[in-house]
Amino acid sequence: MFIVSEDKINYAYKLAEKYSEIYKDWRWGQCIFNAYKVVFPIETDKINGTDFDCFYDDSKVPIFLEQFRIENKE
Repeated sequence: MFIVSEDKINYAYKLAEKYSEIYKDWRWGQCIFNAYKVVFPIETDKINGTDFDCFYDDSKVPIFLEQFRIENKE
């Protein structure tokens, strides 16, 4: 699990939504994975090829997203 900023999480998700509008032939898992790869390249590389990798399997998007936790600002 990776602790990341809320701003970056929000940016990555919005980027994934943008990818889904631009690249109509991409599945949602591809959009999420590629957007997170831009924002979190090191973390995404560590997930690549694991049971949490959603690139080829849209059903794994929730478990992929669970790997990124928002940092506690307290």
